[in-house]
Amino acid sequence: MDDEKIPFPPEDFMRLVCGGNDPNVAEHFIWAGKLVTAMLRDEKMILPDTCFLDVGCGCGRVARYLMNMPLQSYTGFDRHSGMIQWCRQEITPLAPHFIFHCFEIKSVYSQTDGEYGKIEADDFCFPFADNSFDAALLASVFTHMPLKESAHYLYELYRVVKPGGKILLSVFFSDREPYRENANFYYDSKEFLKMVGASGFDYRFRETLYQHNWYILSKQIKPFEKYHYYILAQDLRAYCRKQDFG
Repeated sequence: MDDEKIPFPPEDFMRLVCGGNDPNVAEHFIWAGKLVTAMLRDEKMILPDTCFLDVGCGCGRVARYLMNMPLQSYTGFDRHSGMIQWCRQEITPLAPHFIFHCFEIKSVYSQTDGEYGKIEADDFCFPFADNSFDAALLASVFTHMPLKESAHYLYELYRVVKPGGKILLSVFFSDREPYRENANFYYDSKEFLKMVGASGFDYRFRETLYQHNWYILSKQIKPFEKYHYYILAQDLRAYCRKQDFG
């Protein structure tokens, strides 16, 4: 499948995904999609037997390039109904194993995109079975979530990713106190990495690009996995109750 044959999403969708008022938003959209795809390929997260999860998939910025990759399946979800509808209309007919879901999750982005959700992010349970995915992507998802919501997402990711699976994600860090600037959240790096460790994942720093700190999370194979899930749930809920990151 030639990605150039796939139409571009509406410009307002691309601007919401890319951010800013770049006059060459389509070029930025292409560049970012290819960059993330290259990272996934470099980390060997795109293989013929891979069941792939794209959290915050938007209007298919990465999906359009993964269509050319040997994936077993692709599942993307986002809170923006228009973007998901566009993906269903333009991508799924060309790649039936690419499935897109829309969930009405509340977000600080509501004031920007007009998508007012009904579900608190830290109450949202991913509607997927345990150990469903070999790899997952969160490209600039935690950059727009307070840390307590990210803690919940990490628990859900640990549950749905298979032992031995990997996650590629990006975050913003602050060199002072954690703070929020418009729809962007800047974490204390030590607090974030402590939270990742508490979730059960091993982690490895990959690189920093345009303020985005990219990490690879790995789910190691552990005995008594269901018991481990239960302990993680209790620990993360207790952690969230003690924290207030806005």
